[in-house]
Amino acid sequence: MMKNLLSTLTGAALLLLSAACSQDDPTTYRFKTAADQRVALALSDESQLRVNAGAGLDYDADNFDRVVKLDGETFFKVKKTGEPFTIETPNGMVVVPSQADVNVWSRGDLLEVSIFGGSAELRTRSNKLVKKVLTGQAIRTLNGKTDLEWVIELPASPSWVVGKSEFNNVPFSYVIRELELQFGLTIQPNNVNVQQRYTGGFINADLNTALNMVFSDQGIQYELVDNSVIRLIQ
Repeated sequence: MMKNLLSTLTGAALLLLSAACSQDDPTTYRFKTAADQRVALALSDESQLRVNAGAGLDYDADNFDRVVKLDGETFFKVKKTGEPFTIETPNGMVVVPSQADVNVWSRGDLLEVSIFGGSAELRTRSNKLVKKVLTGQAIRTLNGKTDLEWVIELPASPSWVVGKSEFNNVPFSYVIRELELQFGLTIQPNNVNVQQRYTGGFINADLNTALNMVFSDQGIQYELVDNSVIRLIQ
């Protein structure tokens, strides 16, 4: 069953995944990328996925019905089949009616949808339409309410796919969490205001560069507690 759904995932890439069938439902296949690991894969309907670090995906492994449950961030290049493609998250649903290139980021109480081609519908968990999102548009909900809408530049894919995590007016706590996931860290914020808004980004290839890009511009100092723990000082 796994071979059919992950038809283009190489043996080496499979080592990046923590994967297992659900004990509650043996037909549901679950996997999660570890911190600092990103994976490309293809589903049996020929949709292409790029899965960011620390993201979890669930789907029916025996009878794929174009429904994927997501916790984390994934870039979906949805293949046109005549059936809608649904991405379910703890914060709402993204429904692709036909064919689209969609980046979905769901962490905590945040859900962000960016469209790089085609269109998608952002819906509540009860299936109420929030907004139809078109090519070049992005929308974020926070705590179930629309937080921000903006226009995105249109490269072929989101910036994180090519090695840079970028943020637009997002609570600082989510930036810290992405740093933890991209580099396998624990960051202790101490008295830093994690609710302040942040616009910017960091390079995923080098930890020191990433820390300087995020914290130095905010006037925040940091110290290494051990190899995987960083304490912020302000």
